[in-house]
Amino acid sequence: MVFRSPRRTVVLDGPTGRVLTDDAGGPVPYDRGGDLGGFGTLWQARLTLRPGLPPQQRAVPAAGSRPHLLQARCAGPGELLLVAFPFGKRETRRVPCGGSAASVLLDGGKRQLRFVLAASGDAPVVVDARLAALAF
Repeated sequence: MVFRSPRRTVVLDGPTGRVLTDDAGGPVPYDRGGDLGGFGTLWQARLTLRPGLPPQQRAVPAAGSRPHLLQARCAGPGELLLVAFPFGKRETRRVPCGGSAASVLLDGGKRQLRFVLAASGDAPVVVDARLAALAF
């Protein structure tokens, strides 16, 4: 995924969501002291999700009209189910645990950015998730 503005270009690895290059500062790792590649983190959490329990539903206020990036990575023997609503559409992703990450670009034109996280399968999973405003 490539994001461009008149002042900045950022390249993300689609499957992992890792920031590959940022012309404002070069290569950037996924986890940079609690911030998503130097962008403004609006929400982040480490959650333990268990099969059979209600999913974790979140609605986070958007930081203006610029794009936002939701990333989730899970650990455990199971699978993460991520449901987001980018650009007025429902998007569902199943993420195998063990280091894989899912990334969804969300439009900031809405007041609330909504998404759902749930365990898929028979085992609990631990999820690291964050939502950041792409401020460039």
